[in-house]
Amino acid sequence: MTVVMPSGRWPPPPKEREKPGLPRSRWSGRCALFAGVLGLERIGAQSPFFGRGGDSIMALQLVSRARRTGIEVTSREVFPHPTVAALAEVAGELREDTAAEPAGTCVGELPLTPVVAWSAEQDVPTSRFRQSVLLRTPADASYETLAVGLRPLIDHHDALRLRLHDGRLLEVGPPGTVTPRLSVAQTGEAPSDEQRDAARDRLDPAAGVLHQAVCTRDPRGGRYPARSTEVLPARHGQGLMAALPRRP
Repeated sequence: MTVVMPSGRWPPPPKEREKPGLPRSRWSGRCALFAGVLGLERIGAQSPFFGRGGDSIMALQLVSRARRTGIEVTSREVFPHPTVAALAEVAGELREDTAAEPAGTCVGELPLTPVVAWSAEQDVPTSRFRQSVLLRTPADASYETLAVGLRPLIDHHDALRLRLHDGRLLEVGPPGTVTPRLSVAQTGEAPSDEQRDAARDRLDPAAGVLHQAVCTRDPRGGRYPARSTEVLPARHGQGLMAALPRRP
């Protein structure tokens, strides 16, 4: 599910002049990074990343693309520095020994993103904003293996360790602090609408419950793990991929 901001919520960005400090070519390259992630033709150095349609998942994509071009920046730095100009003040040059952002880099308190702030104002339970995906696993994969496979996914993606405090503040817990939530449905079919709805109703952003996994058995032998992922701030679950650990 994609949460769409009401039209007119964000005023059109003012015409901007490039901020001095970086060569024009480097400003152009960094603006192109922002524009590419946001799906825009161009963006100015002072345009707000979240105000132009960005969300937390896109922030992770921005960090990944920036690091591939040699710019050292973390996902946590994007939130308080959401423009090209502001991020340039804190970004550095990537060294060989910092080629990958370690899990848990984004830990602690974060300001609300625009979509979270908007959804908190609506008279609708936040658990209604979610996304799910149906995956088929090997026939001999045990439930224990599936539970173990969820752990690195949660530890790697900071968004799955979020907690919403009173609709005013986001907090990301350290890796290892969120327990994989895997339930079993004894049925011969893929998860039913009722099972998906039950998993959705167990989502609780205020308690830090941002994922649910429901496993059923395929009549042909495989299992269906359907992960229902809360969309908070927006579209969490989109683009997430995980591999099950090798079985002995």
